[in-house]
Amino acid sequence: MKKFFFLYFFIFLSSILLAGKIDFTQSELQWLETHKIIRIAPDPDFLPIESFDEKGNYIGISADYMKLIEKELGIKFEVIRCKNWDEVLDKAQKREVDLLPAAAQTPHRAEHMLFSSSYLVFPGVIITRHDYEKIDSTEKLYGKKVTIVSGYVWQEYFTLHHPKIEIVLVNFIQDGLRDVATGEVDAMIATLPVALYYIEKEGILNLHVSGETEFFSKLSILTRKDWPILNSIINKALQNIPNKKKKEIYLKWISFEYNSFFGIRNFKEVLFIFLTQALYIIIIILLWRNFKKKYLLKYPEERKINILFITIVMIVFLNIIVILNEYLDIPNLILGAPKTPFNYRESLFESLLINLVGIFILRQFYKDIKIQKKMDISLRESEEKYKALYDNAPLAYQSLNENGCFIDVNPAWLNILGYQREEVIGKCYADFLHPDWKLHFEKNFPEFKRRGYVHDVQFKIRHKDGHFLIISFEGCIGYHPNGSFRQTYCVFQDITERKLMEQFVSTQAEVTKNMAEGAYIVGLHDVIIRWASPRFEGMFGYEPGEMIGKHASIVNAPIDLTPTERAEEIMEVIIRTGEWHGEVKNIKKDGTQFWCLASVSTFTHPEYGEVLLSVHTDITERKKAEEQINESLKEKKILLRELHHRVKNNLQIISSTLDMSRMRTNDQKAIDLFTDAKARIYAIALIHSQIYRNERFNEIDMEKHINELVNYLSSVYGTQKMITLIVNISQIYLSIAQTMPCVLILNELITNALKNAFKKGEKGTIVVSMQKSNQDNIIIIVKDDGKNVFEEIDFYKTETLGLKLVRNLVQQQLKGKIDIHHNNGIEFIIKFKLMKE
Repeated sequence: MKKFFFLYFFIFLSSILLAGKIDFTQSELQWLETHKIIRIAPDPDFLPIESFDEKGNYIGISADYMKLIEKELGIKFEVIRCKNWDEVLDKAQKREVDLLPAAAQTPHRAEHMLFSSSYLVFPGVIITRHDYEKIDSTEKLYGKKVTIVSGYVWQEYFTLHHPKIEIVLVNFIQDGLRDVATGEVDAMIATLPVALYYIEKEGILNLHVSGETEFFSKLSILTRKDWPILNSIINKALQNIPNKKKKEIYLKWISFEYNSFFGIRNFKEVLFIFLTQALYIIIIILLWRNFKKKYLLKYPEERKINILFITIVMIVFLNIIVILNEYLDIPNLILGAPKTPFNYRESLFESLLINLVGIFILRQFYKDIKIQKKMDISLRESEEKYKALYDNAPLAYQSLNENGCFIDVNPAWLNILGYQREEVIGKCYADFLHPDWKLHFEKNFPEFKRRGYVHDVQFKIRHKDGHFLIISFEGCIGYHPNGSFRQTYCVFQDITERKLMEQFVSTQAEVTKNMAEGAYIVGLHDVIIRWASPRFEGMFGYEPGEMIGKHASIVNAPIDLTPTERAEEIMEVIIRTGEWHGEVKNIKKDGTQFWCLASVSTFTHPEYGEVLLSVHTDITERKKAEEQINESLKEKKILLRELHHRVKNNLQIISSTLDMSRMRTNDQKAIDLFTDAKARIYAIALIHSQIYRNERFNEIDMEKHINELVNYLSSVYGTQKMITLIVNISQIYLSIAQTMPCVLILNELITNALKNAFKKGEKGTIVVSMQKSNQDNIIIIVKDDGKNVFEEIDFYKTETLGLKLVRNLVQQQLKGKIDIHHNNGIEFIIKFKLMKE
């Protein structure tokens, strides 16, 4: 007996251990070993079946199935994310993916895919708006526009079996639902749980399931047709998934089950709701009993509080009814309406909301009783505040009786029109109006009483001093409780200045129409031409009125931007700054392009609202002249470059010739003459080079120029170690006419100081200064502290070449004067006026 027991136990244990294993063939096992990664492509928008979350993770019913199969097979599913279902099908057909996790079985797909056994089956449903006719059969869709997601099984079914339906394809189910909700199409065919999910997710409240089709979506796992072995493996894996696990996955994403009260999954939450209600009722009763003892006994006249108690009891009763309705589904129980699922969160929210409303009402009523004695004081204060507002209101107020006579006016009314109160009350309103408007009021006042209101009615009303004001009038009728006429309540504002401004703008428009420049007005926001002057239309070759209503970009010529882009670029500046000025290339009606100087500004037009006023002046001839000038400058620049090159070469040749001549003689006097001549040539070359490098010929930087000259002379005469040269030059710019003599003068004076002011081997200092004493005067100073050989020479009588050259340059070319001072050396001071353009 024990042997049989152990045998039975062994068989039972083996069946348990082997229950979860799949019986693969040897070829299937070998195939799995060589194909560890399988590419799958889910539908990107097919929840709750399959989709992707915000982080890009694959989710849904089919995703949970794929995880189980992945674990069973010991392989890895590589998820390929596509933009839409059409792309999924395209990749499957091209074999860029190996498997589709959830796809319906259709003849077309069977051409290139193999189907597993169906693991999900859902009906195709008809989605319509609540206010649309009920459609409970497919035939009722004939002749109507019905949207279907492109590539879904419904497209193939309905195209084949119901060609009378006008099918509109969309890429995503959300797009189709929105089209139905907005009335662009009549209905949508979709898979039931998917449709319900996206209706709730998108918050589209005006849609419902109107009926079912005769077709069902049998979802299978589709595999490549050239891999039949994979299809066999998938079928075995699906069959091995326990039914309990399948049910768990299904209920995780879709739940339509209804259980008994104690069997529902959220029994604890429901019990909590009922206990909360009971606790709330007990607290209300205890508070009420305490309130009656402490307050109502003290103030017996407040017995009306019992009415509030009844109200609170009704609110609590309503609270209980809401809970019972959520659980029992009273409309289904009594009226046979469709049963709805129990939603404990909704029940809890409604319960808490009613509780809060009840507490709020009780608190407000208690507060009302407590401050009852203060109501009269508060009312009086309110009346005083109202009177203060009424007396100080900026708008004029008036009330008329049924006969159109004044009952009341406020101080603003009296101030605007200059009357005293007693001069107005009881008088007929028509007596204060302009004669042209008196009959108008008497004729339309009965209509005002019938309609009950007037809006923006304009009258001319007489001021006390006799002139008339233009007013804009707003009013309504006040009625007695029985519905009879009581009085009018009217306000008006003085718009006289506004009307005068409108007339002024109209006059200005007439002036603009006839001015020499072309002008047009466009809307600020839509950039549509509202008005164009005859001059402007003629400038662009249009007939009178032909440009009105067209986009302003029609006048812009396409250069680097399109006309529309150019208009948007200008509009961006106008919106930011309020105006725009510049040159634009325009185009006439016949295609001729021409240049205009445009000035654009914004203002508020009484008729068109916010607009742009653009004034255009034809500058085509000016642009042609500018082009000729630019061409001429270009030619002169080429000529100047050639001239500079030749002068530079010639000066270099002369300088080289002097160097060669100096090297061929031993006569020191001749050598000195050659050196001086070369220094003068360098000074001239320096000026020429500076002029060529400057962008403007009339502005030569003297500081840079003189520093280069000083460095050159110091190196030529070899005095860097013994003689210190101090240069102090302000930022001064001279014209060519003054630069040339200044540099030659400084060359002579600095050269003489370097050669003659100091004995050989003697140390010393030479100061070179050039300053602007005021706006017009320039002062040049060259000073040394040596025992100058020229101390006893009369500067104005000497015939030395260098000093004679200095004297002539100062007096004749600079029109200045030169002073010489002998004090521990010699100081030359040269003054001249700055030459202006």
